[in-house]
Amino acid sequence: MYKNKYDDNHTERNNICGRKVAQLRTEKGWSQRELAEKLQTIGHDIGKNQVSQLELGSRFVNDIELKALSEIFHVSVDELLNEDIYLLETNKLAYVADVDE
Repeated sequence: MYKNKYDDNHTERNNICGRKVAQLRTEKGWSQRELAEKLQTIGHDIGKNQVSQLELGSRFVNDIELKALSEIFHVSVDELLNEDIYLLETNKLAYVADVDE
């Protein structure tokens, strides 16, 4: 069983792809809801709240979801798993808030 590592200060995370997902999503100009809809279109039951939790690091990501994200963003799974060291150092994407309703 995995231990939940997430904390409110965003120093511990339950996934390593969340920041990259947030970066790719914002680069494409998509809201969290739009990303959720794209995932739902290909058969994944993920809503806006789950996308938010994924990006914040509070949600575990399974291998099937990771593969779906790589297909949606047209990147390799490796790219999703390799965090940019600059982003880690500056914490620019430690918290991504979405204001859509």
